[in-house]
Amino acid sequence: MHEILDIKGKMIDPKIFEKEVEKMPEILRKVVVLMSRRFHFAMEGSIKMVAHLEEATRAIDALSTNLIQKSCAK
Repeated sequence: MHEILDIKGKMIDPKIFEKEVEKMPEILRKVVVLMSRRFHFAMEGSIKMVAHLEEATRAIDALSTNLIQKSCAK
């Protein structure tokens, strides 16, 4: 999760990036802008996925701890 957040922290705002590529030929500019947007959406999706995985891991850890405690109590 930290690696993904580090990458996100280093990213520039897509609107600033789009202004930087204004001087490119139109077709190239469209490709670059779409790639940038896709990358940003992928980063957001990755952050959400990692958060869900961390939640699932905590739930599994709690369940396994509970099962171990019950088996030791018998």
